[in-house]
Amino acid sequence: MLRLAWTGTEPPKAYGTRRDADKHSFWLWTALWTPLAALCLFVPLNQGGSGGGAWGLVRPAGYLIAVFAVGCLYEAVRETLQHAKEARPDPLGRPWALHVGPDSIVTVGAAGRREFPWEQIRDVSVEEIMSSAPYRYTGVHVRLAAGAGRPPKMPAGWTHPEPKALTVRATGTVPVCVLGPMTTQQHLALAEALDKYGRGQRR
Repeated sequence: MLRLAWTGTEPPKAYGTRRDADKHSFWLWTALWTPLAALCLFVPLNQGGSGGGAWGLVRPAGYLIAVFAVGCLYEAVRETLQHAKEARPDPLGRPWALHVGPDSIVTVGAAGRREFPWEQIRDVSVEEIMSSAPYRYTGVHVRLAAGAGRPPKMPAGWTHPEPKALTVRATGTVPVCVLGPMTTQQHLALAEALDKYGRGQRR
């Protein structure tokens, strides 16, 4: 039997990837627009003119760009604080565990112990958990046979308070356990256990 367990104090970034990690940060926009605003506002002062002609249009544009830069700075600070909050470990430190054995898959988490006998599982897979949560997580998914009971509202190890953040896959598989930090050896052992005990049910 394979047994995996996590303490619940692991930071999400240790086993998840931010969804907006590939987006440009507002800090970048602030760095781009602030010098441009300064250029538009202060260069005309050195031209020796009264602000007429083409230079008369530069300063109003500078004010608009400055307002935009301040807005970007505000969003950058807000984004940084939000990221710091979301990157914190579960404040309750709730541990969770996954057991894969010859008779069933067992998960233990904040909602208690849940057992999924192999005869009630049509498919089992390890894939990304579809959700609108700030982080992308990988988890063990199952597709239950008809009459097997209701699937869990949230997988073991789910630290986000909104179960509505989870999205049901078109294949009908549901996540039953979030995979916390794992070594390469543990990943291989999990795949081997699912193949061995799943008897061809693993996708």
